[in-house]
Amino acid sequence: MRGKRKKDDVQKFQYRLFDNIHTLHSDLVGQTYCHGGYYAFNISDPKPRNIHKASVRDRLLHHALYRQLYPFFDRTFIYELLLPPGEGHTQGNESV
Repeated sequence: MRGKRKKDDVQKFQYRLFDNIHTLHSDLVGQTYCHGGYYAFNISDPKPRNIHKASVRDRLLHHALYRQLYPFFDRTFIYELLLPPGEGHTQGNESV
């Protein structure tokens, strides 16, 4: 997970990476996967916000699903309604 390698939860997951991924795979294949809870915390940079973070295991699955589903949805949504990463609202508004 880019930019998160120094976080304690990521380091613990990476320490037993193969075992953790194998367990996740087994849970998915056996249809016993259950999404864990969220860890809530507050930050105030640059403004106060309440953040809810999934576990590393769940975030790994989120990223895998996104990578598989994005190409499908990218083709089917109207371009102006769902801009690809790296394109701002200005380009979408100008094309309408």
